[in-house]
Amino acid sequence: MEQKDFFISTIGGLSDTSDLIVTRETLNNNINLSNFGSGVRKISFYALTYQEPSRINEPYWEYDPGSKKVEGSLPLDYSKAARYVDRDAQRLVCASMFELFDKVAGQVKDFDFEALKKSHAPGSRHEPYLCGKNEVPGLFRHRNCLRGYSGNLRCY
Repeated sequence: MEQKDFFISTIGGLSDTSDLIVTRETLNNNINLSNFGSGVRKISFYALTYQEPSRINEPYWEYDPGSKKVEGSLPLDYSKAARYVDRDAQRLVCASMFELFDKVAGQVKDFDFEALKKSHAPGSRHEPYLCGKNEVPGLFRHRNCLRGYSGNLRCY
């Protein structure tokens, strides 16, 4: 299966990764990377979520100009990642992913990372696309949250 614009996963000790799946699907259903330039076609982000610091928690990032793919991993605060749900968890993941954008931005031509970050920042017109899992169906404000996800979502 070919990767969509965004791929988000974890390397570490989180027992519940459903918020990562919801975040990935929400971004894929609501953000088209080509709207921000032609320099990036795919973003793969791996949240490092080990409870105990170790060498395996070492971050990395890279940009492949041939495939136009940004890939990297950065640590999340385990205590927050383990207890946050829905919008709080998604904001935590997005904040770390935005750090990844800052680290690779100098390597990428023709892509506006700042515009992408601003479009999804709290209070922006896209921020309401952050969705919650395990909510009552029928409470949707934005139909975009429904596309491509089989769980019950509610937009905030």
